Amino acid sequence: HAPAGLGLAQGAGQHNESSKIYEYVRSGLPVVSEQPVPNNRIIEESGLGYVAEFMNDRHITDLLVKAVNNDWDRRAAIDYMLEHQTWDSRVSVYDSIISRHFCAA
Repeated sequence: HAPAGLGLAQGAGQHNESSKIYEYVRSGLPVVSEQPVPNNRIIEESGLGYVAEFMNDRHITDLLVKAVNNDWDRRAAIDYMLEHQTWDSRVSVYDSIISRHFCAA
C-alpha cells in the first residue's frame, strides 16, 4: 500500500541491478532510485518515477514527495513492462546474441 518505492544504490559504482525496480514499475508503483543503479533506464523508459542524485538526501526526499503527488499514467508503465520487460522478451535479446555469435556456421 505504499505510495512510492525507493531504490538506493549500494555505492558510487553499482554493477548489479535493483530487482525491486522491475517489481515496482510492473505493479504500477512509481519509484525513485539513485543514479548508480544500472537499471534506472526502466524508470525513464516506463515514465513511472525519477532518478535522484547519488547520496543527495534532499534530492531523494524532494523526488519522493513529487512521486507521491504526481498523477502518473500507471497503466502505460505496466503495459511497457509487459511489452519490453517480461522474461520472454529479455531472453530473446540473449537468444539473438547467442545465435549470432555462437551458432553461425
